[in-house]
Amino acid sequence: DVRAAATAAGARVIGVVARADQLPLRSRVFDAAASEGTLSRLADDEAAVREIARVLRPGGRALFAEPNRGDAILARAKINDRARGVKRSGRAYFHSNTQVRDYTRRELEQLVSPVLRIRARRAVGWERGWKSRIASALIRVAPLERFSHAFVLETEPR
Repeated sequence: DVRAAATAAGARVIGVVARADQLPLRSRVFDAAASEGTLSRLADDEAAVREIARVLRPGGRALFAEPNRGDAILARAKINDRARGVKRSGRAYFHSNTQVRDYTRRELEQLVSPVLRIRARRAVGWERGWKSRIASALIRVAPLERFSHAFVLETEPR
């Protein structure tokens, strides 16, 4: 839980319910922002990223975690469907039925990089059992990260 982790670290957490592309907040007032799987559900993901960049203080940080289009589990489902002759739309392979898009790591980086500088990248694996833990360890190897479950970008204002 983000709130519990922040409180344990001595940070104050403020929850805001608002449209991500029109935040009702002053510019440059927040030290940090986190977005988990939000951008892939928004009609205007670019506007949301611009708004998050706008409300961050200089030196602030924003974390973006988004599902990966190349997720190994989804890739396996696509291969199995093709082998059986089953044709599905691209949306059938989204992580959630509320998604409107998905990203590769490069696409996610291209989305945030016009307004935020990328400080760190991380591929995230799975937590389903021993096979998932092994796969999660394997995706830490650069060429295999493209099969991760999700990507996390740590960013800061430009």
